[in-house]
Amino acid sequence: MGGAVDFFVGYGIDAVNAIAQGIPKITVAASNFPEYGIILSDAAEKQGIGAMSDASWKSLFDSMVDTKISKSNVNYKKAHTLQFANKGVGYYKK
Repeated sequence: MGGAVDFFVGYGIDAVNAIAQGIPKITVAASNFPEYGIILSDAAEKQGIGAMSDASWKSLFDSMVDTKISKSNVNYKKAHTLQFANKGVGYYKK
């Protein structure tokens, strides 16, 4: 996860540029992640990339039921764990 943190907060743009030499749209999109809060926003700025809560999962599930992507009898609580989430922004820098 530490490498992903470094990558998404901007240190990986050189890697994106190398990978996307022939596909400029990828480079442009990835370079905009920080500006538009794609990776670090709201809870992630305090709790780290991948921050989530039981409430956010419930909200997602409710939206999926409302749009008929999921049936209401699915036990969405089995789809996630908070065991590895919400460690803080600096946790993976140790």
